[in-house]
Amino acid sequence: MLNTKFEKIDDIIIIRDFGQPDINTHITGEIKSDVIGFSFYEQGGAVILSDSDKKIGEKSQMKWSLFFASREIKQIHRELIKGVLLSQLTILFPISFLKNKLSFESISGSVMEKFFAPDDPYIDKKQEPITNELLSPVMKIIECKLIGDMRKIYLEAQCLEILSLLCFHKLSFQDDFSMDIHTIDKLHLAREKLIQGFKSPPGIDSLSKQVGLNTFSLKKGFKKLFNAPIHSWINQYRMHYAREKLRSGNYSVTQVSEMLGYANANSFTYAYKGFFGHPPSQAK
Repeated sequence: MLNTKFEKIDDIIIIRDFGQPDINTHITGEIKSDVIGFSFYEQGGAVILSDSDKKIGEKSQMKWSLFFASREIKQIHRELIKGVLLSQLTILFPISFLKNKLSFESISGSVMEKFFAPDDPYIDKKQEPITNELLSPVMKIIECKLIGDMRKIYLEAQCLEILSLLCFHKLSFQDDFSMDIHTIDKLHLAREKLIQGFKSPPGIDSLSKQVGLNTFSLKKGFKKLFNAPIHSWINQYRMHYAREKLRSGNYSVTQVSEMLGYANANSFTYAYKGFFGHPPSQAK
């Protein structure tokens, strides 16, 4: 028999599926708001299906993945196989909750970044084998026996630990450029300098002198640590900053263009449309 346990801890939603289906089973999850979901299969697996029953993903045991689901899609379907023992955990973090907790720079270069402002209503990241570091808070949630207020406090702490680990989890890529802790500190300082001067960012030569790295180490190290070349990263930061200001409804296109140091609103509109694919007047 298959069991489902649903818990809401403030804005975070925790879903546990466990047991053994008696027949081939479809599970439908309702999406009521834009969410980033963390999914872990301790045992068993599932096939993820679209509304038209098209296979859009597959899950297997002792692996985790992230997904973004917009409220536009309304439902996510999973197909479970008869007789296969299942133990699965899903944690849903609403986008509104994450934006109150995290800044863009805190997730830049992490596995979270592409899910924070996606272009598609549903994105499902390929599964990865779970690390011991990430497995620890996951299993604490699965095995938690507390009740009442202490349970809520405990589960929230584990969910936030998972969230922090995901923010540090970098996108995987190969690079033969290695860095020591001192170089990493200087690269974080370089990012801070870019953020502080985002209206008129310093050039590579000036930035390298400010943080004490040669231009080669600065460019290679920055790209490796933050998963983007310096000019691309600061442009992305500026555009996301602009979109958040526009979405707030408190600033006009002209005001935001001035915040970013553009000579006029037309130049800003051209840059914004080139980045997001739509003009700033359509920021949502």
